[in-house]
Amino acid sequence: MIRPAQASDVPLLYDLMAIIWQDMEFEPYVTLDDKTFKQAMLEHLIDPKQKYTYQNCWVYESRDTGQIQGLILGYPGNLEPAYDRLIEQQFGDHPDLGDFVLTRESRDDEWYIDMLVVAPEARGLGIASSLIKHLDTIHTPGTVLGLNCDLVNPRAKALYHRLGFEVSDKVSFSGHDYHHMQKIVSP
Repeated sequence: MIRPAQASDVPLLYDLMAIIWQDMEFEPYVTLDDKTFKQAMLEHLIDPKQKYTYQNCWVYESRDTGQIQGLILGYPGNLEPAYDRLIEQQFGDHPDLGDFVLTRESRDDEWYIDMLVVAPEARGLGIASSLIKHLDTIHTPGTVLGLNCDLVNPRAKALYHRLGFEVSDKVSFSGHDYHHMQKIVSP
């Protein structure tokens, strides 16, 4: 079952998001000690003004166990610069991070899928596809959905292509290169 995330989900959301932060080598994640980073991000996840707020998430919850097995997080792309400034302010004063600046990932004209992650033990069950398809039900036809797919992840690129996404260009951030992919929500 897919549902909006709730404040009570925040610890589990953090655990899933940490998979992505580790994979993309998110500078605060790899630089700060675990306790400092986790405390900052748990506060961030509760704050409705932040990019990674639980209010920007939908979760896939197992009907059998009630466990959260995946999440999708997104927002209008034109909000990303303001969201990023808040993160830069949050971590910018930390002496271990120096001049911490985020690189733009989204486009102004799209609803940007910032995170899509499935728990390792639940992969291959169609959860990622279900989460993306859910977006078609909550957005009006004609809405552009966008996401980034690591160039070294052809399986994810094939999945996104099957779901209607096409490569629009390439972007680089956090030391990785990505395909920027978009699709238009159909009626």
